[in-house]
Amino acid sequence: MDYRSIPLDILREAAREASTISSIRALSDTLRIGRTTLHNFIHGDTHPHPRVRRRVAEWYLRQIQPAGPGSGEEFDAALSVLLRDLTAQHVPTARSAILTLLVTLYRVTGSPVPAPLDALHIHGGADSDSTIGSPADAATEVGSA
Repeated sequence: MDYRSIPLDILREAAREASTISSIRALSDTLRIGRTTLHNFIHGDTHPHPRVRRRVAEWYLRQIQPAGPGSGEEFDAALSVLLRDLTAQHVPTARSAILTLLVTLYRVTGSPVPAPLDALHIHGGADSDSTIGSPADAATEVGSA
C-alpha cells in the first residue's frame, strides 16, 4: 500500500490513539518529528507538511502490517476498534457476542472458520461469568445494564 493513499483523518486518528496509549513525546520521538508538530497534526490545526504526512503514514503502515490477513492480531484489532466506545463493563459481553456471531455466520454459510478467529472465540472471547446464549441475548444484557 502506498502511504499517500491513506486518508489524512485515518492518520490523525491512529496518531491520536497511539499518543493516548503512550504519550505525544514518545510518539514524536518514534516519528522523528517535533512534539508541537505532532500535536498540531493530531488536532488538525494545520495542513501537514509532506514530510510529516509521509513519516506518520509510513509509521501507520508499519503498525498495521505485522497484523497480516487472517492473523489473530488482525481480528483482535478489529474488535478493539468496534468496541472502543463501550464502557469497560460491557466490552467482555459484547466481544463474546461478536465472536459468537461471526463463528456462527461462518458455520451457517458453510465457510471454514479462520483458525485465528476460532482460537479467539474459544480462548479469548468467552466471558466465563456470562450466561449469554446468543448475540441477541448479549445485546439485551448490554442494553439493560
